[in-house]
Amino acid sequence: MKRLLPLLCISMILYWSCEEEPDTTPPTVSISSHSSGQTVNEIITITVTTQDNEGISKVEFFIDDSLVLTDTESPFQYEWNTTQYEDNSEHIVKVISYDNSDNSTESQPILLRVDNSTSFPQVLNITSVTFTLTEMTVEWEQSTDGDFKDYKVLYSESESSNKDTIQTYTDKTITSHVIIDFDPLVENWFWVQVTDTMGLSSIGGGGMTNVLDSPPITPIIDSIYFIGDGIAIDWVQSQDNDFSNYSIQYSHTASFDSFEILYTSNNQSDNNYFYSCDTNTNYYAFDFAASVPAYYRLITTDVWGQESLSNVSTIEFEYPNLTISAPDTIVRPSDETVALQLVSAEVFDADGLETIKWVGFTSYYVEGDSMMNKGDYIYLYDDGSDVILYPPNFTSGDDVSGDGIYSFRIPIYGTGFTDPSFQTIAGHFIWYFTVQYHCLAIELFTHTIVIE
Repeated sequence: MKRLLPLLCISMILYWSCEEEPDTTPPTVSISSHSSGQTVNEIITITVTTQDNEGISKVEFFIDDSLVLTDTESPFQYEWNTTQYEDNSEHIVKVISYDNSDNSTESQPILLRVDNSTSFPQVLNITSVTFTLTEMTVEWEQSTDGDFKDYKVLYSESESSNKDTIQTYTDKTITSHVIIDFDPLVENWFWVQVTDTMGLSSIGGGGMTNVLDSPPITPIIDSIYFIGDGIAIDWVQSQDNDFSNYSIQYSHTASFDSFEILYTSNNQSDNNYFYSCDTNTNYYAFDFAASVPAYYRLITTDVWGQESLSNVSTIEFEYPNLTISAPDTIVRPSDETVALQLVSAEVFDADGLETIKWVGFTSYYVEGDSMMNKGDYIYLYDDGSDVILYPPNFTSGDDVSGDGIYSFRIPIYGTGFTDPSFQTIAGHFIWYFTVQYHCLAIELFTHTIVIE
């Protein structure tokens, strides 16, 4: 037992003397991918070279003393997105390497300058903004950037207003955008923004707007003339590609202070309109009361609602001549008889008597300040008395048919009639003689008469 104890002591001494020394050697480390003072952009890979006899457990990456990544696997790298930093900014980059014994070494720091000003996508411009009747098309240049991500079509109502994204395209080959809801009468401004995979974007410096749609070409009325039993209006056919309709306005003032629509048509090939005296009661061509011709103008309207007015035109003609044969004074019979007073009007027109449709007059009672016969015309006839106007045998009293002399026998009731309906009123009267010339009712003569 005593011999065993010394041996045990010797064994213990040998054990402790054979145990390994602890690892106190730090790793070596350096930034191998970049050198200090270098300018970088977009996303760069910071690569570290580090070694240790017992292995590396981790590497810490610092930007401006801020820990941005702890990497535990070789190769030790950090993908630094520099686009998050301002251009021309400087940053200190360093790493700390740790071995398996937690020994560490800090690398020599390097200074890197960030400048992404040359890394932004190529600026693209709008090349055209055009429109048809149904759509507006925006076209732009195609990107040549290898890291292309998308186009954004930007829109604004004016060049200086805020821009809104109306469409995004991820296909680099698409270089146009179509809009179906648009107004070509106002400015529609467009830009294209191109973005790369780094998130960097560029907007074309100068936007482009559509050319504002012009009103229709000014229409032209060629002529207005009598033809047959009506009036014809000729105009130059519209050549507008956005034509919508024609309309003809008429007015009894050249200024068109008030007017009515005579005719409308959506047929672009139309270049003429005819209307009949019979169906339009003459008022379109002449104002009975004012004895002035009507004025016409043509309006061309496009699909956008724009209008263009033609020249103001009217019918050019020479008034017929009218000679009246009527007494200045008529004396009523003193009994219950009816006297017939012949009234005649001779008409002459250089274009021929076929242009004269009828002759008549209205009677104004001066003392009573009123129109007789409800203001209706008393017509004269160029019929040679061949037509019975009232039964049993009342005729006009005209001598020769078709000679241009229009006549009518006016009944003058005697004062002996007690029935008011059979009494001719005494007093001063003004007779307004009117000729229906083509579609014009023209007041040509005024005659004053006294009935006693």
